[in-house]
Amino acid sequence: MYSCIYFWKRCKCKYANKYSFLRNILLNPLKNIDLLNQRLDFISFVLLPSNRFFVESLRENLQEISGDINVILTRIGNSRAKFRDWYVLYKTIYHTVYINELSAPYRENCSLLFDLCEAISPNLISLEESIKNGLDFDVSKKRGKPIVRSGLDEDLDEKKLRRQGIMNDVMAAARFAADNLPDFLDECSVVYLPEMGHLLAIKEWNSDCQPEDLQYLGFQYVFKIGGKFHYKNPMCVELDKRLGNIYLEIIDHENRILRRLSGFILKYNKDIREPLKIIGMIDSLIAMAITASSKMYVRPFLNTNNYFQLDECRHPLLEHMLDQFQPNDFYSGANNSHIKIITGPNGSGKSVYLKQICLVVYLAHVGSYVPCSRADVNLLDTMHSRVLAMESAAVRLSSFMIDVTQMNNTLTDRAASSLVLVDEFGNGTSETEGICLLQGVLEHFLERGAACPHILVSTHFQQIHKRLPDSPLIQYQKMEHTKENGMLYFLYKITEGISNSYAFDVAEEIGIDKKIIDRAKEIFDCLSNRKSIAPLPKLLSRNKFDMTTLQILDIPEPDEDNEHQSI
Repeated sequence: MYSCIYFWKRCKCKYANKYSFLRNILLNPLKNIDLLNQRLDFISFVLLPSNRFFVESLRENLQEISGDINVILTRIGNSRAKFRDWYVLYKTIYHTVYINELSAPYRENCSLLFDLCEAISPNLISLEESIKNGLDFDVSKKRGKPIVRSGLDEDLDEKKLRRQGIMNDVMAAARFAADNLPDFLDECSVVYLPEMGHLLAIKEWNSDCQPEDLQYLGFQYVFKIGGKFHYKNPMCVELDKRLGNIYLEIIDHENRILRRLSGFILKYNKDIREPLKIIGMIDSLIAMAITASSKMYVRPFLNTNNYFQLDECRHPLLEHMLDQFQPNDFYSGANNSHIKIITGPNGSGKSVYLKQICLVVYLAHVGSYVPCSRADVNLLDTMHSRVLAMESAAVRLSSFMIDVTQMNNTLTDRAASSLVLVDEFGNGTSETEGICLLQGVLEHFLERGAACPHILVSTHFQQIHKRLPDSPLIQYQKMEHTKENGMLYFLYKITEGISNSYAFDVAEEIGIDKKIIDRAKEIFDCLSNRKSIAPLPKLLSRNKFDMTTLQILDIPEPDEDNEHQSI
């Protein structure tokens, strides 16, 4: 099912997992016909040519919305948010509000856009204004940290003006220090580090220089980093006395403002999250609409009358892997049978047919268009699949036990509005036991009468039709094929009737040795006509050779009774 995301990967939201919302949609099929029709209505709205430019504008704005909001809000709550976190949050809120304004002319014709308008609260608009007026993103980008915008707080602005004056003094001090340096020093700079104050940074002047070489100038060595020696000299001490802790005061003041802004955001975080749920749905449905348009999908008609009518149904994945794909119909319920028993050779398309019906029905239950020429889909209570048994050391069950367990889960479900897929059930045991199990399961469903679920069965047990009672609930179908010049060709078309297995033809096509196939045909003919199976001449000659060898070695022939006793 997740492979369907491959065709829907046109989503524009920048989620941590880009398709997380699509994945959630696929994992949560609906039975609510109103919600499903709302999704289908939006896809129809997107596909209208008159709305093309509006949809393009939507997608451009969706590109700017982030799906990592929960992570960002957590960082803000822990005072660990960086400049990028604040910027992404602001862009997400801004473009969410803008999409709502952009959608105003279309709300009456699209209920999903109306829901978005209802989800946009005045608090969200206040949050956008607060972040915009509170943070200077241009300066923040240069400094790599959130910076409070000038004009927001008079006390902070005054401190920043003092700092600017200090910076001028520092520049003058640096020029003065540079003028008084020895000739072998090319450059120096004055830096300020919290808790350490002002320091004079001097680049290494030669490869074997020592930091103590400048002690005679009154330079007290502090540390070395990045190829520069850092010193404390009388000028730096004087700057520390004059300037005090203005830098720390500014940092503390900005942090207080950021904490107040963070508290405001966290207080109304629900006003951020709720619209984003609808934005994610809009984004996903646009992707579905683009896929529906390019792949010729149609809108399914949803019903609660317990019947299906799928015309020219296609497999949503395989049709893109093959040059030509044969569509098939599926009718169940109302005046049609509920149980379809499908026979056909290996490789004829039985399993693909089962899966494509299931996928089309499932897509309708997530609110997507479907690959059919026309589709009437009944809203199901449950879907059961006995298609593939995956053995695992962790499960500690054989493939047959897994098959039976899956089937038992199906049998305990009493919902009439269910779809059941049964692929080759009973193959994990002997043929007699397997066909008896399949017969018992189908008779159990037949006993439910009108409450029988919709069942698709693929099997190689052609004789099953002789064991089941005649019932309008059962329909026997087969996969069409043709045989020309001794070669078997599959047409992959579902039709009425019961098919042979054609196991020998399939084996020959795959490339199994003709001698093996001829011998298999001989054995099959003997079993069919209740004849004894004659051993191969080579085996007879080898048995004679073995008996001669035993006589030469004076070894007695094995006694059957003694042999059984020893065993």
